[in-house]
Amino acid sequence: MLIAYADADCALWKKAHERNAKRVFNLMVELEGLWVKLGQYLSSRADVLPSAFISNLKQLQNYVMLSKSQANLIGLEVVYFCPKLKALPDYIYQSTTLEELQIYKSAILEEQFKEGGKGWPNTSHTPNITLL
Repeated sequence: MLIAYADADCALWKKAHERNAKRVFNLMVELEGLWVKLGQYLSSRADVLPSAFISNLKQLQNYVMLSKSQANLIGLEVVYFCPKLKALPDYIYQSTTLEELQIYKSAILEEQFKEGGKGWPNTSHTPNITLL
């Protein structure tokens, strides 16, 4: 049995999906860890979720899961092969204890962190920056 909805009903469902998709995204970012991974997985399941959820959860594909306490580590290594990763969290840039930053196979980040790049002023105090 196929259920037909009126245009007004479709608009209400679409609005509800958009509102709830934003809520789910924000909650997954807040909870971090496994929840972000779940959101990354679900963003590839257009056969299961409405498009509003897919478009919101796709933002998690470039999400870096680092806690604020990790910004105080002596060294930081960015994971290999992150071609879509556009930025690191702000608290990484503000860390004054970071002694080493290694970026591997992430062209966008490499461009930002090379000397004279957009991210250079934020990390120029870091003694060892390796771009490979």
